[in-house]
Order: sequence, then C-alpha cells, then structure tokens
Amino acid sequence: MLSLRETEEIEQLAAILRDALPYEDRLRAELSDPLVTPYAAVLDSEIVGAAAIRWDAPSEMTLLAVDAKRRGRGYGKAIVAAIVEEARARGVGRLLVSTASFSVDNILFYQKCGFRMSHVLRDYFATAFPEKQPPVWGGITLRDMLVLDYQVLD
Repeated sequence: MLSLRETEEIEQLAAILRDALPYEDRLRAELSDPLVTPYAAVLDSEIVGAAAIRWDAPSEMTLLAVDAKRRGRGYGKAIVAAIVEEARARGVGRLLVSTASFSVDNILFYQKCGFRMSHVLRDYFATAFPEKQPPVWGGITLRDMLVLDYQVLD
C-alpha cells in the first residue's frame, strides 16, 4: 500500500519532480520554502512519487510527479487520494492545483481525481518566468495557467 511521508530528502524528490517543474532554481526554491511541505510517496520502501503542498489558505498542491518508470500504474491517483485525506485531517476545505493551460493530460488526470476547473491565471507564465522562454506546443505559446480545485470539506 502506498504511503505519503513528509521528508526533507530534497535530492530524491527533486529527481522525480523535475518533470513537473523543469527549472532547477524554481524547483529548489519551492522545495525549500518553509511554507511548503515536501512528501515522498513510498511503496514497499521505495519512493515512487513526490509532491509538495502549501497548507496555508488556500491550500495548494504545488508539485506532483510519479517516477517516470512507474507511470500508468495508478500511483498518481493514489498520491492525490492520500493528499486529499491529509487535507481532510487538517480541516482544509478546498485544495487547489494549477497546470499549464495546454497540459491536456494533466487537466484530464486532475479531473479524474475529482478536481474541477476553477479559474485561469492569464499571462501567468510571462509574469512568473520573465527570464525563461515560454514553451511552445502544437504551435501555441504557453501563456496561461489553469487552476482546478477540490472541495475537501462541504
């Protein structure tokens, strides 16, 4: 059974989370932020995924990734379910997650986990990463961030 453990093993988490946030300086800053709790998703004493949660209001899952060799086996959904349970135990009413507006696979994944579309942060990537060249996918330049939410408590 998969378990979620708070950890300070940033190196192990960073290796997995680079897929979620490929900018090393931003990734390290997020994982070392005192307001963010880093988690290792562990199965049979092996780390199969990682997440980072900002538990303030509103609470937000800022990073989530499954080890590349283990994708497609339901670990991502199990990690999200464990995070939702932790949010419930903490009395969190609403949990947010953000993803690039053209990350169709991520959008579908979070909806399958029970998240609903909340709002769009227009021009997020131009303002949040002014020093980086925005990625282009299918001829579309990444500009906007889509925010989804999960109603943990009614």
